[in-house]
Amino acid sequence: MIKHIRKLPQISVNTEKGSALQRYRKRVTGQTGLGAFIAYEVAMTLFAAVGGALGLALRKVFYPGLFAKCGRGVVFGRYLTIRQPKIIEIGEGTMLDDYATLDAKSDQSPAIVIGERSLVSRNSKLSTGYFGHVKIGTNTIIADSVIVHAPGGIDIGDNVLIGDGVIFNAGTHLYDDRNKTILDQGLAVTGIKVEDDVWIGVGAIITDGVTLHKGSVVQAGSVVKEDVPPYTVVGGNPATVVGER
Repeated sequence: MIKHIRKLPQISVNTEKGSALQRYRKRVTGQTGLGAFIAYEVAMTLFAAVGGALGLALRKVFYPGLFAKCGRGVVFGRYLTIRQPKIIEIGEGTMLDDYATLDAKSDQSPAIVIGERSLVSRNSKLSTGYFGHVKIGTNTIIADSVIVHAPGGIDIGDNVLIGDGVIFNAGTHLYDDRNKTILDQGLAVTGIKVEDDVWIGVGAIITDGVTLHKGSVVQAGSVVKEDVPPYTVVGGNPATVVGER
């Protein structure tokens, strides 16, 4: 199967135009309107750090309106980092644990979609880049300190288990031209797809262009550079087939 590779420019927040306040508003709320900015600042300043049941109750009231869509019963932990919530959708009953990051600065809308009854655990980060997206299905568990870096787009299905410290990297820097800095050469991206009922063990790395097919298992610490067939177990660096389930 031939996979489509796109080339994207490297964009830095330092190159964006406008005053510091204008850049901040664009980067954080994704809008230039004063109302959205004030609502965001009030919610984050007053309620982000409040602990216990009181904090959960306050965020349940004041956070949902920040998002493009937010289902009932979403649990918002403390000290969340949320960028451009108006292009983020969260399904009913999902939990965002303390210190999680949803970084949606993409030109796509919605840029981040999290299905119903899923979990994004503490210190995990979902980041779209300027051109990508992150879509997560229903009843999927993302454990602690997972990095989902998605300039090329990452789609994760239903009932997926993702262990602590897993890294998804849907893109790579171009570096062939010695006359340019690597930063100036842009990115090559394909995207990553994780189908339903997949288990990814602790510390695994999933590289750009990979599809983990339905029911597959990635052993802890593996580096996956090729597609994994359905109901196949892979392990090692680079990951190879070690069994079936």
